[in-house]
Amino acid sequence: MNEFWEKTLGVIARAQDEIVKVSQFGKTQIDRSFLVHERNKLFSKLGELTFQKIKEGKVPYPEAERLADQIERLNKRIEEMGERMKDLTKALSHKLEADTDTDPGKREVSGKKIRIKKKKSA
Repeated sequence: MNEFWEKTLGVIARAQDEIVKVSQFGKTQIDRSFLVHERNKLFSKLGELTFQKIKEGKVPYPEAERLADQIERLNKRIEEMGERMKDLTKALSHKLEADTDTDPGKREVSGKKIRIKKKKSA
């Protein structure tokens, strides 16, 4: 019986060692991910500063100038899509308001749906 307990304690000790190793690995992995994230933020900031200097003509580097032009074109498209999304949201909102105002039956149905949801969540 004594030998059984010794083996059991040995297995438990090895398991504890493995748990410590796995914990250390996990912590190291999290720390590394944080550092990579911080580095990426710095690269982003460096890129933004460089972009500004290129546009001001303070960094004469043709390849970088082409990249800056591509960024400007993408920024313009992103802005246009943002405006389009605002317009679509506004149009959809007006359509929903018009449907609700002109059809009182829909308003009652909406009210019932809301009341049903409230009863279910209560």
